[in-house]
Amino acid sequence: MDRDYYRCLSDEDLIEVGRDSAHELSIALAERLQDFVYDGGGEVMRQHLNYLETEVDRLRARVDELNDELNLAQED
Repeated sequence: MDRDYYRCLSDEDLIEVGRDSAHELSIALAERLQDFVYDGGGEVMRQHLNYLETEVDRLRARVDELNDELNLAQED
């Protein structure tokens, strides 16, 4: 199988293929992925991403405020 085939697999299928392989690196990576997927690592990453998206929105709003203040100052 080529890399594109493996990329198309679900996390569960990829874990199974890796664990069942005879290659030690594949087995170790499958175990790490399994820990990440099933032990909440994915949820932690989603929460962090949500936080970062909220922070980006807040900072964009602040930039807009500062631009408005700058425009007002330049008009005076």
